[in-house]
This record gives sequence, C-alpha cells and structure tokens, in this order.
Amino acid sequence: SSSSSSSSSCCSSNRGGRGSSSQGSLPGLFSKADGYKKLVRSWFCDKTTFPTTTISTKKKKKTMTTTAPILHFEQLDVLHPTEKVFKLWKRAHLITFCFVVAELFKADGDNTLLLFRRLRDQMSKRGAMILVIESAGTFSFVKPKKVGGQKQWIYCILDRLLLERNSEGVRTWECVAKSDSEWFRLEKGLDYPLKLNNMRYFYRLYRRKQ
Repeated sequence: SSSSSSSSSCCSSNRGGRGSSSQGSLPGLFSKADGYKKLVRSWFCDKTTFPTTTISTKKKKKTMTTTAPILHFEQLDVLHPTEKVFKLWKRAHLITFCFVVAELFKADGDNTLLLFRRLRDQMSKRGAMILVIESAGTFSFVKPKKVGGQKQWIYCILDRLLLERNSEGVRTWECVAKSDSEWFRLEKGLDYPLKLNNMRYFYRLYRRKQ
C-alpha cells in the first residue's frame, strides 16, 4: 500500500522477492509498443497468476508471462491507518520507507513509534521485510517522543523497536542488511538544470523470522 502523511509515503508489495520496483522484472523491454503497455497494466491486477502477453518488436514477436509483483497504492494518513491498511500489511511481503521516516518523526513522533510497532506485530508472513533508507545527517537525529527522552538516531530507535523480544522472550524479526553510513556521489560531468549534491544515507532491511 502506498500511503502519505505530512508529505510522506510508504509502498508495499504482496508478491515477494522483487521489492517495490517493477522495472527490474523486464530489463531493457520498455518502449512505446502497445504490447508493453498491456503488460504493465497487467501488473496491477490483483491476481495470483499473470496473463501471457504477446509483444511485437521490429525483429519478431515474443510471448511472455510476467512475474512482476502486485502493487497496491493507497493515498492516506499513514500515521492514522484504517482497517483496510491493516489487512494490506498482513498480506505484504515488503514495505519500503525511502527518505520519509525522519519526516514522520518530525510530524508526530509518538504515532511514528506506534506505526512501526503495528508493522512489527501485523506483518505476520514469515519472510516479510521492511526496508528503511534515510539521510544519515542531523535531520535523522530525532526526539521520538513529544514529552521526555533525548534525541537519538533513527536507526537506533528502529533497531531497538523491531528487534526487541516479544512477551514470550522471542525475537520475531531480524536485521539482515544494514549500514549506518553510505555515500551516494554524483558522477563527474553530470549536467542537470538544478543543483545536485552528494549525500550520505543509512539503510536497514528487517525480515520477519517467524
């Protein structure tokens, strides 16, 4: 589900293993051909199997069966989710938060903590994953609660929240990939109408164990 609150969004996919981007499923095949448009439209049907599609190219015709994820998009306040969203979370294999978590904490720290607790408890599929990518600058050094407490790095807050033991003393989530600091550097000679900057970011990939 794609949700937005205070200029933020999250995206989930309910077919595992390919993340929230569809482009990787068909490398180099995007064009203006009607066959491709039909193929892309088929991804957004809530089906467990995908239709076989014939694609015409200059050289020959190709028959393909898609294996792209089913994506659901919902525009809503992610800090005040509805029952419909809870149901989508239970079915999701992957939910991504790309450069939005700091904004969520800035808007409402208490409800952002509650959001991740709900994700931790309601994403019940074994192997379900949560991906967080965020700036590693001071913008991600936040005060999670309105009253009391000290500022902390977002990744420390999420590690403690998602990896804590449940009432039975068992950790149901694990962190399978992480980095507290990575650099994205622009290629030399890159020309763009607006000024672009190098940036430092962190990431976490959490996976439900059971």
